[in-house]
Amino acid sequence: EKFNAREIMLDALQRIKGIALKEEIDIDMEIDKQMSINIDEDLFHNVILNITSNCIRYAKKQVFIRGYVMEGKNVIEIYDDGDGTIEKNIPHLFERFYKGEKGNFGLGLAIAKSTVKKYNGNIKVLYKDGFTIFKVNLQIQ
Repeated sequence: EKFNAREIMLDALQRIKGIALKEEIDIDMEIDKQMSINIDEDLFHNVILNITSNCIRYAKKQVFIRGYVMEGKNVIEIYDDGDGTIEKNIPHLFERFYKGEKGNFGLGLAIAKSTVKKYNGNIKVLYKDGFTIFKVNLQIQ
């Protein structure tokens, strides 16, 4: 069943907004209103929560979420203005129980990756222009 991705993402952000406020982190979002996904709604919700909570943990002041359609794929970018993921950590970020310097249990990003992979998508992390960027690609079905 297709869902409106923007609505699911807004709901996820409402749930995590308290943590962001406590940490004095602003969350901004720009999501294509027409973006739809064919994925389990709860699993997608958890992908957004897991990645966003990770970005909040490492952000200085800002987390930004973009969602758009490009070349037949839904693209979601979640990024923060933190000091960036230490380069040596990047290959391990999606491993179960791998914890970065401010990490908790080391499960959230691993769960996000397995969920995205289950739906024939991919997820990667980049560091560019002072931002750590998590990029999720999901096929439009």
